[in-house]
Amino acid sequence: MEHLFVGIDLGKSGIRTLIVDEIGQIHAQASCPVQGDRRNGLHRQNPEEWWQAVCSTVSACISHLKRCGASTSQLRGVSIDGTSGTVVPTDRGGQCTGPAIMYDDTSGREFLTELSRTHSTAVLSLSALGTAYCLKNDNSQPVSSQLLPQATWLCRQLVGSVVPTDYSNALKFGYDLEKSQYYTWIKPAIREQLPAVVEPGTILGELCRKASEQTQLPEGLPLVAGVTDGVASCIASGLHQSGDYSTSLGSTLVFKSLSENRSSHPLLYSHKLPGGYWLPGAASNTGASWIKTWFPDADLPRMDAEAVRYLPSKDTVYPLTLEGERFPFANSGARAILPPGLSNARKFAACLQGTACLERMAYTLLDDALNVPPGQGEVYSTGGGSYSDIWMQLRADLCQRVYHRPACTEAAFGAAILAAAATRHSTLPGAIQRMAHQSKTFRPRRELEEAYAGFVRSVQPFLSP
Repeated sequence: MEHLFVGIDLGKSGIRTLIVDEIGQIHAQASCPVQGDRRNGLHRQNPEEWWQAVCSTVSACISHLKRCGASTSQLRGVSIDGTSGTVVPTDRGGQCTGPAIMYDDTSGREFLTELSRTHSTAVLSLSALGTAYCLKNDNSQPVSSQLLPQATWLCRQLVGSVVPTDYSNALKFGYDLEKSQYYTWIKPAIREQLPAVVEPGTILGELCRKASEQTQLPEGLPLVAGVTDGVASCIASGLHQSGDYSTSLGSTLVFKSLSENRSSHPLLYSHKLPGGYWLPGAASNTGASWIKTWFPDADLPRMDAEAVRYLPSKDTVYPLTLEGERFPFANSGARAILPPGLSNARKFAACLQGTACLERMAYTLLDDALNVPPGQGEVYSTGGGSYSDIWMQLRADLCQRVYHRPACTEAAFGAAILAAAATRHSTLPGAIQRMAHQSKTFRPRRELEEAYAGFVRSVQPFLSP
């Protein structure tokens, strides 16, 4: 009998549920949109709508399983991921005292700015803590006994009682991963409102009867502490060995590495996974945004095909569409480098190559900061840029690494893997290796040292701000 695992993703605009077996085959999936209220920088959602959407999507998946001849007795665990930085104000019993303040709500920014003057600019990323300070100072808001991450509030609904949060979702509330506690400089009155914290993958409890009736999940099903949606997507990508990278090439390049070490490099930040693994990472201002900016109406498959004859490119381009870079070097004055007079196809090819050059520079820094032998790790590439075979092969050639295009990068899939790791597989990397699959692999075919050296020379003025 197959063992099945439920992953639930509380996304930015909706809820998605997957049911997956222990080798990563998806047996059922369903999604439901969730509405929010946005105005003047504020973004609020109703947590009860999340719960209704969870019940709807999970029930739809269970109904599909039964139609296919499967049974809920095959289910072994469920895990939930949520948006990082979303805050749900509740009373001690877990009942909401107001709407959820979403991850991108701006009401707490002035408090973070003030805190950063006393502590460090790193505080500016703690959006949930800024919301907590804002709520504490807003007398028009109902008094809340506790402030919960999005996923933790939903976990309470499934178990029917108080549960701790996980340290992935606690980070933006001001949780210090190295000391395993909230920052001591947080006001005591606010620290008292924050939940207890456990490691992702911890079994939080079992599904209660009420939740079973509403979701069709079996009563007593183990509930596994989850992670943020970004970390869940990283798990889904397939990285499983120390030194591997999960790199998203969307409008920007976002890097995460699986590592046994946490780096103190000032340009890196770190998440943490069960079993002592770290996810150090960083984000560049460079990525694929140049496509919409410089080629807004382009037929991308045709542009890819035309660009091939100009690759490797003799033109050195740094395709930055904003002013300022943050990784692999930090320079607020950095600007694009773009030779004039290039044809569209030649310019497109040079931009593909320039992005890959910056990516290689990032891996060089990351390998060094994490004490990893140069070029050891493989890259699991997600985001819109990973759909281009030509770009994937170019990146593999230029970075001299094996690149994979994951078969499924959904956060709900990553949550299901986490549930399987806690209830069936012995380790999270083992579960990832068994369950995450790749749709295509690209291996280096040629070396492009001259192109990379030219790129490094061109951005040299930006390396010393």
